[in-house]
Amino acid sequence: ISWFRRKDFQLLTVGLLTYSSDDRFQVEHTRHQGNWALRIKSARKEDEGYYECQISTHPPQSIFVELRIVEAVAEIIEAPDLHINEGSTLRLECKLKRATESPLYVFWYHDSRMVNYDYDDGVMVSSNRQKSSILTVRNATIRHEGNYTCAPANAKQSSVYVHVLKGEKPAAMQHPTKSANDANMTSLDRFLTVYLCVFLFPIVKYVVF
Repeated sequence: ISWFRRKDFQLLTVGLLTYSSDDRFQVEHTRHQGNWALRIKSARKEDEGYYECQISTHPPQSIFVELRIVEAVAEIIEAPDLHINEGSTLRLECKLKRATESPLYVFWYHDSRMVNYDYDDGVMVSSNRQKSSILTVRNATIRHEGNYTCAPANAKQSSVYVHVLKGEKPAAMQHPTKSANDANMTSLDRFLTVYLCVFLFPIVKYVVF
């Protein structure tokens, strides 16, 4: 079994050996299931395209798989602005959209400082199985005002500006609206892993020559 990248006719793997200089490409074989998987770690947009699995039969057979990269994005439900009263509980929920796997981590930032472990300041961060992360601050004060950013490992960031009101009406405390897209910068570390699997008892759609 050999894997090729069709756009540049690059030989990636032969059997269990990797021939690509890019160590993100690996092959995994489950003998008793008769399948060969091309594993692409930290998949990028430029990895999109067709991949060919060539089976060493006589005559040879080829199976083509098209890979499309879907970019996951984070969304803070309360964005782009949230007003709360001083002394109340601040609760921000960050959901992942178009994510193909749960993130290894989700970091929260207050302005430029990471606050996941600011327990002494009343900050609590929790997650659930629905690919979301929740930041909670009890008894919020004026020092908790500012820009909050949710930064998952495998998705674009999202931000919200929190206004803490101290007896004033919300209109008196308005700040210039910040777009959530302003902070949509790709996380430095992306751990998205793509598997292109071929079964020798094919259940995928393929083309044979």
